[in-house]
Amino acid sequence: MGKLIYQWVSKIGMVNSVFTLYELTNGDDTEGEEFHGLEEWMLLRSLAGATGGGQGGDHDHGRQQGVKFF
Repeated sequence: MGKLIYQWVSKIGMVNSVFTLYELTNGDDTEGEEFHGLEEWMLLRSLAGATGGGQGGDHDHGRQQGVKFF
């Protein structure tokens, strides 16, 4: 799933951008994507695979968690 999210980020030209977890699972831009509506724990597990491969990094800004894809 992490690879799928990274492919979507690349497709929309947003590499080097930070997305909140909410944006990825509930945002208007992800509607219709396979990962839209994913529970937070599952998204975090999926992103752990992507960030472990050097494609992203975790960000924690107060109450909102996010990820930056690079």
